[in-house]
Amino acid sequence: MGTQNKRWSEALEHGPGHHLKWVFWAVPTFFFFFEFFIRVAPGVINQQLQQEFNITPGDVGWMLAVYYYTYAPLQLVVGVLIDRFGPRGFLTGASLVCAIGLVIFGLASTLFMLSLGRALMGGGSAFAYVGAVCVASMWFRRHRLGYIIGLTSMVGVAGAIVAQYTLPNLFLLYSWKTIMFALAFIAMVTGGFLWYFVPDRPHCLLEHDSARQDSTHFLSGLKKVLSNPQTWLLSFTNALVFLPLALIGATWGMRELTTVINRPRTDVGQVIAMLYIGFCIGCPLLGYLSDRLGNRKMFIVGGAFLSTLLAFIYPLIGPEAYPLLFFYFLIWGLIISTFVINFTSCLELNERHTGGTAVAFVNFVAMIVAACFIWLFGVLVDWESAADHQVGQALPKDFKLALYVMAFVMLPAPILSLFIRDSHGHRLESEQQSSLSEKRAT
Repeated sequence: MGTQNKRWSEALEHGPGHHLKWVFWAVPTFFFFFEFFIRVAPGVINQQLQQEFNITPGDVGWMLAVYYYTYAPLQLVVGVLIDRFGPRGFLTGASLVCAIGLVIFGLASTLFMLSLGRALMGGGSAFAYVGAVCVASMWFRRHRLGYIIGLTSMVGVAGAIVAQYTLPNLFLLYSWKTIMFALAFIAMVTGGFLWYFVPDRPHCLLEHDSARQDSTHFLSGLKKVLSNPQTWLLSFTNALVFLPLALIGATWGMRELTTVINRPRTDVGQVIAMLYIGFCIGCPLLGYLSDRLGNRKMFIVGGAFLSTLLAFIYPLIGPEAYPLLFFYFLIWGLIISTFVINFTSCLELNERHTGGTAVAFVNFVAMIVAACFIWLFGVLVDWESAADHQVGQALPKDFKLALYVMAFVMLPAPILSLFIRDSHGHRLESEQQSSLSEKRAT
């Protein structure tokens, strides 16, 4: 700790706005990029794993969802820990946990081993997004927060685009086990970079937070976040808008589309990548526009309504509309990217010293909803296929019920979004201080 303090002493003293802020942000953001890459990777070989391990779509759904079962609960403590102790040590350890999970997944000979490896990947990945956002909020000025969080999300989701474009071809050249071991090596190297390049919190934040934290319980920040109704509204709206990205983009999309449009994995990977490309375009663009216009709610409500509408239309698209899917997924990804504004709003509608906890809780709800539905999707496909043919041999029609259930699950999102308060790009403390100043003036 002392060595690192000497290395970054000027930056720690300077605080937000230091000229090395982009370096401090880039390394944890690459970890988020890598986390998204390994999140998507098993979905690319979904059918291959089913055949090699002789398991059903329901079993595959469980194995894919285990990632979220460890990822989501950890969000409840990740934010609290980072708020309390800073991101450096936790991000480093998390990267090494991902490496261990990848090795176990690559060595797996049973469904249990696959699930264990996937669970460890989820546990390590739980720190990636919250850590990157916390580092950004520590080192960038408030008026750029929406844009920087959007940029962070864009870089992270670019990992999924790279995975969708490269992995189908890589799996043709090398065994999936070899690729998992290579990814484990990258995770270990990333851990070293995180330890070296991510500094402690700036001194001004330490002084600001210590007065609050020394006199309060360790979990008081979580209690404050959970007692705020806006946290719950933002969390569930965010989770439902994010659902198509988790379900179609990261897990079941490759299997569903190869079955429905009868195209090879390389073609389908390019279609699914358009969902992420739209998302990547939208995250920094909409973050910037919401900063510029000082209006968060307009984007949140619009995204919730339009994403739900597209979810109802999607099951109607058949194989003859294959060229249309590229544009459809691009627009859908652009709309889903409004979810990043939920994170920005939650930061602003909660107190500064609970920022990591607020972001983590929003992420927690999104991952819990995703985990439940990824498993349910596989069960519904099993159920439909068992009705008139053999379980495990899914036909195009077997996916339609699950897709319509997803669309109906998303229906509350537009309604909830109407009750979200617009932060107008201002932190809660700023508004409270303004109110106090006005009262004193009167």
